[in-house]
Amino acid sequence: MDTPRKSTRRSSILPKEARNFNTKFSLPAFVKRVHKLTANQRNAVTRMGFGNLLRISNKMLRRNLLVELMDRWSCRKQAFVLLPGEIKMTLKDVALILGLRVLGEPVVLKEDTPFIKLESEYGAALWNRRISVASIEDRLVSLGEADNEDFIRSFLLYTFGIFLFPNANGKVDSRYLYFLNDLDKVSSFAWGAAVLEDMVYWLNKRKETNAQCLGGCLIFLQVWSYEHIDLARPLLSVFTFPRVCRWGNIKSSLREGFSLMFQELNINQGNHISSRYESEHMVVERRSESDMELVDETCEGISKQSRASIVSIDSAKSRDQSHHEEKKEQEKSSCVAQVTSTIILSSDEEDILDSTDHGREDSNNILKKNAELINKIKYLKKQLLVYSNVHEQNAELRKEVEELRKENLHLRSAHSAALCFEERLQRLVIDDSLHTNTEEQTTGS
Repeated sequence: MDTPRKSTRRSSILPKEARNFNTKFSLPAFVKRVHKLTANQRNAVTRMGFGNLLRISNKMLRRNLLVELMDRWSCRKQAFVLLPGEIKMTLKDVALILGLRVLGEPVVLKEDTPFIKLESEYGAALWNRRISVASIEDRLVSLGEADNEDFIRSFLLYTFGIFLFPNANGKVDSRYLYFLNDLDKVSSFAWGAAVLEDMVYWLNKRKETNAQCLGGCLIFLQVWSYEHIDLARPLLSVFTFPRVCRWGNIKSSLREGFSLMFQELNINQGNHISSRYESEHMVVERRSESDMELVDETCEGISKQSRASIVSIDSAKSRDQSHHEEKKEQEKSSCVAQVTSTIILSSDEEDILDSTDHGREDSNNILKKNAELINKIKYLKKQLLVYSNVHEQNAELRKEVEELRKENLHLRSAHSAALCFEERLQRLVIDDSLHTNTEEQTTGS
């Protein structure tokens, strides 16, 4: 009798919760749309503060790596918990990996965000503030090579829907148009901080609800893993900005392979899990300095960044020392062409980023204290309600006492009158008895 064949399909081997997730994030679609932009359209997008995203090339999304990484997310600690320790995503990570602004006005979608006319023009309604990505793409096609305000808003909405803030239903929240209403202010918003908050939201949701449909900028999470964890890294190219552009493609391994890599991550690799940005040289822009000084300063920082990355990469990925000078010249020439597009952070802004990251760590403690205060307030409200009820009862009792006092006075008056009547009656009885006796005595004599 033939032995039945065992299925070799991965879906029959892995449990359902171990399979890959679904997502509307699509870097290939974004890159394809970018390739269709004209020079004027690119300039228009760059003026809004999103020019660095246009440099990103198509990269393979390594779902198995992301699944293993997301499984190690802690909602309580807001960090990835690995054997060597905990590691968090920061605003600096977003600024350097995606090249987006992380300081400025916050991008927060509130329930009471005013419904504006632009939303209805894109097909949204007050009771359904959603715009399908497909309709936005059709709108871009109809605009052709136009570089007007309609194009800018449509392209940014499309970018939000499939790249920066994708969700599970393939639609874009129309409330983003509130921040795109005045295009002169778009570049002042902290879009990078919003990307980080959105990514944390989806990591929490997956951990808490075991969600299989995920959103968030997943390529940021993947490159962040390359930057901080020495596991399954692809080849590192010559420094380019933003950092998402400097990591090459690599075929994704089976999830079992990534799981084993994470399990074998021991304490000796702790130096590969660190925030290298803390010691990196940040470019300082001063108007009194010449462009060449700015280029030299930037390239010096780039060389330090490259060396820091090479130290933490396997020896097989290291470059021969004899080509170091040639690489340095290539980096410097590349830097000259890119310096105008590099994120410029002053020392004050770097301090702000550091304080902001620490503020994010302290925010959980503040929320806990707020929750405790809310519970205390609820308790005091209950006590106050009890006191109010007691006060009302006391007032009613006072009224009853007053009525009883009046009734008592009335009874006392009645009692006094009764006593007087009784006394008079007794006197009448006595007088009558005396009168009768007198009459009897007179009759007898």
